[in-house]
Amino acid sequence: MTSKIPDATDVVRLVNRCKMGQVLVYDKVMEECVNAIVSSAKRGKNSTVFCIPCFKPGYPAYNVDELRYWMLHQLLTRKYNVYPYKKTLLYIEWSATPQ
Repeated sequence: MTSKIPDATDVVRLVNRCKMGQVLVYDKVMEECVNAIVSSAKRGKNSTVFCIPCFKPGYPAYNVDELRYWMLHQLLTRKYNVYPYKKTLLYIEWSATPQ
C-alpha cells in the first residue's frame, strides 16, 4: 500500500510558497494605500481613508486581520497617525508641517 503522507521537504516548499504569495498580496495592498496617501496629499489633504480589500482577484487568499496589523505597523513606524475603524477601514493622517 502506498503512503499518502507527503515528504517533509514538499510541505516546507508549500509553506514557503504560501508565505511568498502572502508577501506579494501585502505589498500590493500597501502600494494601493500609498497611492491613496499620495493622491490625497497632492490635493492638499492631510488625511485619507483606506479600505483594506477582503480579497484581491488573482492573488492568494489572506487573513485581513493579519494584513491590517501589518499595515498599521508599517504606517506607524513611518510616523503616520493611523486609526483603524471596523475591520477593513484605516483613517490615516500626516502632519501638514514637516518636523
